[in-house]
Amino acid sequence: MGFAASEIDRECKRLVRKRWPGVIELGKVEDITDTVITSLVNSLGFKIDILLISAGSPCQDLTALLANRKGLEGNRSKLFFHIPRIHGLCKRRFTGRTALLVENVYSMTAEARDQFTEVLGVRPILILASDFSWVKRPRLYWVDWDIDPQADEKLIDEGTFLRWKFPDVRQEHGHWVDPVAIDRKSTRLNSSHVKRS
Repeated sequence: MGFAASEIDRECKRLVRKRWPGVIELGKVEDITDTVITSLVNSLGFKIDILLISAGSPCQDLTALLANRKGLEGNRSKLFFHIPRIHGLCKRRFTGRTALLVENVYSMTAEARDQFTEVLGVRPILILASDFSWVKRPRLYWVDWDIDPQADEKLIDEGTFLRWKFPDVRQEHGHWVDPVAIDRKSTRLNSSHVKRS
């Protein structure tokens, strides 16, 4: 198994190195060429069953929440067009299956969403984190493989996108709080209050 990343922010690179020791750093996404991908193939070896390309372009120019957004023409979000370019390079160089997963915000404009869909050639799937946690965080995922919902899951056709609905598996709100830690903190607060009295 190998892990390669295109990241330029110093703190993000540090986090990636911590989570994935031995990461192969590819540098700026704009500088990834056929030569870079060929070198990556040679460093990982030829016995690769699947290559998963996961990507997400900056969303600042896409979100409908920003009044002066520039869409995919904006300086930040136009990096999106490197995703299909690099995917094409990888498909030509890797002998195994090459899969693509692209993520972005649900709050993007319908126009931007349609552009993503047209360029990537697949409809996005909406997933809400609120099916699993106490945070809503709606996100769109464009994947180039078939989704097969399991058990009580549903794939709902919403026209320009699909909604992957999961059964609610959330635990009771606040379940992550350790009641013993709360009692200890409360005891410390009470005892310090007594000392000051």
